[in-house]
Amino acid sequence: MREQKACHYCGKICDLDNHTLGDCNAFLKACNTILKLRAEAAEARVTELEAALESLRVTGHYECEDCYYSCPKHPDCCGSDDDICTCGADKTNAIIDKALKGAADA
Repeated sequence: MREQKACHYCGKICDLDNHTLGDCNAFLKACNTILKLRAEAAEARVTELEAALESLRVTGHYECEDCYYSCPKHPDCCGSDDDICTCGADKTNAIIDKALKGAADA
């Protein structure tokens, strides 16, 4: 059995005596197809993860029957004049925004 070596053109490990330019082209085309499919799958997964993050977004601030205990950012809050979220909605949404920004920057 002949020694297997890497082709200098395509990188395929093979018997170089029987390796043609057509073999290189077929090998490179297959590699490019695999890379394209992997990139498409990764992009689809990122889209799914972004949608999952968006679904976790908090759309309102905590409201209690006794308005004194509602989050100060809720429109019906009567317990505080501060406009500081105490229910965690702003913090949760900031974490989601940061994760989505990181995904967009990648």
